Amino acid sequence: MAPKMTILVAAVSCLLALSCVHAARPRRFEGSDLLTTGLQAESNWTQQVAATGTVNLDLAPEDRWKDVCGSLRNESHYLVGYLQDSLHISAKEAALIEKLGEVLINSYGPDVKGEIKGCADALGVDFGLLMVLNLGYEVRRLGGGIHNTTGPCDDCMHGKQQGGNMCTSIVARQPDGTIVHGRNLDWNIPAQLRNFVMTIEFVQNGKQVFTGGTIVGYMGILTGLKPGQFSVSIDERGLGGDVLGNIIEALTNSKSLQPSHLLRKTLLEANNYEEAVQMLSTAPLIAPVYYIIAGLGPNEGALLSRDRQKSIQPLFLDNSTWYLLQTNYDHWEQPPVFDDRRKYGLRYINEVTSANVNLDQVNGVLSKWPVRNDDTSQTILMDPLNSKWTFYIDLFTGNKDAQVEYN
Repeated sequence: MAPKMTILVAAVSCLLALSCVHAARPRRFEGSDLLTTGLQAESNWTQQVAATGTVNLDLAPEDRWKDVCGSLRNESHYLVGYLQDSLHISAKEAALIEKLGEVLINSYGPDVKGEIKGCADALGVDFGLLMVLNLGYEVRRLGGGIHNTTGPCDDCMHGKQQGGNMCTSIVARQPDGTIVHGRNLDWNIPAQLRNFVMTIEFVQNGKQVFTGGTIVGYMGILTGLKPGQFSVSIDERGLGGDVLGNIIEALTNSKSLQPSHLLRKTLLEANNYEEAVQMLSTAPLIAPVYYIIAGLGPNEGALLSRDRQKSIQPLFLDNSTWYLLQTNYDHWEQPPVFDDRRKYGLRYINEVTSANVNLDQVNGVLSKWPVRNDDTSQTILMDPLNSKWTFYIDLFTGNKDAQVEYN
């Protein structure tokens, strides 16, 4: 076997092994009455507005993130600890993953390798380790856990039922016909990394092109707003796809993009809601995903359930549908009883009613248990027409015994 192929086989084996490791703490379902559990109390939480950084797309890729990443150099050990603890990787394994990343990088777009390298240098961390962060969706290891938010699960208790990242996204039409958009990201990010969770304003030719929410070091975009045009959030679908299938797709189809990088490309290139829906519906992907999109007009809201090649049973706002709500399960299937956040989300948004919905009410829905749960780390609220963007870091201030510490 050729040396390069040997390295790739070893790296793939390493990633497959990592995808089976479960390091996140289990969810806490307490008792039979969900709505009386202590965790659902909104008083157990505080919301802190995330800091803002700027990335200038006119600069060389290696230089774009220098200021943002360099500002966190003294805290980089928290990120290193998080990655090592989540993945249980050795230096040798990180080197193998870096080799695989060299091949997979085409699925991230032409500039991303340089951006990762520049950020790693500015943070003072190993390039291979930062590559692992950027492979997080494909290998579904970062922030994943056991999904038993709404009921007991025997397999969960034995570590058999594992999951990736949980999310909830909502688009809703306000009484004046404009669209608002909110999302929770349940990434189980420890409190020490709160400074890494940032709003990034991407500028080009001296103008702001789009805004994105990310964890510094991750070059993709999971939530973004093109001012005055549209907003998009990503929810994980099918646990991010099977790991081997994702890797094969990336290696064999040079046109396939990583879902968060297709979103970043769309925010940069699409001029309006219609173009965004078209790009996100048809571009080939290396992993399945949900895209939730909001535009400007009364019916400009979409839910795209993507496989690697196409959108399946898309949903759109219309005269009889004033909101769309998506968690991490296909809308045509029943969620599992141990993670039925959809049922409660639908109950809460229907209680708001179409006559009263606004961004504050959407935030209220996203703030109720189990839509917000003990792994929720971020809430983002968007109004595309008025270019409004609010990025909250959700801090659980109740039972601190469950918080993971990194020194």
